[in-house]
Amino acid sequence: MRTVKAAVCYEYGSPLVVEEVHLESPGREEVEVRIEACAICHSDIHIIDGEWHYEAPLIPGHEAAGIVTQLGAGVEGIAVGDRVVVSLLWSCRRCRHCLEGEPYLCIGEHPLEDVHSKFTNRAGMELNRALRVAGFAEHTVVHETQIVKVPDSIPIVSAALLACGVITGLGAVVNTAGFRFGRSVAVVGCGGVGLNTVQGAILAGATQVIGVDIEPEKLDIAREFGATHVVHAGETDAVQAVMDLSSGGVDYVFVVAGVTRLLEEAADMICKGGGVIQVGMPPQSDTFAFAGQRFMGQRSLKGSSMGGTNFQREAPQLMDLYLQGRLKLDELVTRTYPLEKINEAIAAVAEPATLRNVITF
Repeated sequence: MRTVKAAVCYEYGSPLVVEEVHLESPGREEVEVRIEACAICHSDIHIIDGEWHYEAPLIPGHEAAGIVTQLGAGVEGIAVGDRVVVSLLWSCRRCRHCLEGEPYLCIGEHPLEDVHSKFTNRAGMELNRALRVAGFAEHTVVHETQIVKVPDSIPIVSAALLACGVITGLGAVVNTAGFRFGRSVAVVGCGGVGLNTVQGAILAGATQVIGVDIEPEKLDIAREFGATHVVHAGETDAVQAVMDLSSGGVDYVFVVAGVTRLLEEAADMICKGGGVIQVGMPPQSDTFAFAGQRFMGQRSLKGSSMGGTNFQREAPQLMDLYLQGRLKLDELVTRTYPLEKINEAIAAVAEPATLRNVITF
């Protein structure tokens, strides 16, 4: 057993408590990782605020990278000292989704989230892990399928972003949408994930990429990431603007902002044969409505889960793109903070210019 510092959520909507906790050694097929960087994702904030169904007390954080420090029995292909990116994505390797090559839809029982987290506080209370990682801790233990090696040439802070934000945004284009060369795109919500949707569309060969947001700072950054046009939704009718720019509707609208109303608006931005891809996650209690024939004309609405990413296969490919200068990672990092200032880092996520704040250890 190891004693480590972690940021713990004891009460929803309250500041995280940074304290010493106990972490058990890895079991079979498990790996202990010394976390060196963990980005703050909006999903973490939803969990901390009690908007998603996770039981406190818990340790959030799921977009992480670090160094392997200990191996459990049966682990292969990984060695102590390896630099790795750590994701919530895992594979039980037995359920029908995993067997069919869809590990991002795995329905197997995760031993560390569904059974026993391996974290306890000093009073002996078990601390749950949100989204399987518990990345806001100096060390964590994860299943071996949750990690991928990182070359020394990639900064560890940048590598951490591959665990969630990059694959969620980029994968929505190349995997979920099955994007075809020459299509047109609108990306609604140009924050950290939305910018990766923009990058994905450019890499996939989109001829038109329209960024839509209410924050002018984010639209400026969207242009830097490759958007061909931008729409300031706070000053103009976004639906009409997209229809005008695309001469009748785009092929795909990726709704990255977690606002239900935007799904309804997106359906009015697509052309015949076009599709709305839901990337962001609105509150579970929200509902939306469409006219009865809204999706006639071969239109569609589809949800995207972690960008439909096969993490073991695609993370190394994205690392190659970064090393070739074709994928932006460093530019996504807004600021780094020590663990002791995690509540300050979380509060700063609301600032318009923030893409990813990263906790470093």
